[in-house]
Amino acid sequence: SVAVYYAQRSEWYWTSTTQDAECASDGGRPVPVFFLGDAAGCTDYWRGQSGGRGLLAGSALAGMLAQLGVADAKAAFQDYWDDVVASEFNQGSEIMYRPSNQYKYRVEGRKLELTDGSEVELHGEIGFQEYLRHGGLKQ
Repeated sequence: SVAVYYAQRSEWYWTSTTQDAECASDGGRPVPVFFLGDAAGCTDYWRGQSGGRGLLAGSALAGMLAQLGVADAKAAFQDYWDDVVASEFNQGSEIMYRPSNQYKYRVEGRKLELTDGSEVELHGEIGFQEYLRHGGLKQ
């Protein structure tokens, strides 16, 4: 006989992305902690996507901290995460095939050869529309 073991594929996420923690080296003063990537939520069936989600979240958070400061960035980052949860969790594995998610995690910001042979670097909503107009990536 052969023993077979498996890992259940599923998803999970925290509803809150920030919390204050006591910093022992600073006399117990509360320090904000932000949760990103797998620390905030994971979709196991979408191979490697939690890491990509974490990198994009880290980039978004860095911009928020630079523009807003820590106190306001906490609320702004929570809003960002709420949008991610609404659009990417509890959707089933078909989210992997949505053009908007393919673009967000695999295309945006890269220089690509489109199906018509042209090369373009795609950014934002205009880049996404260009990506769709050309029928996606060359296979």
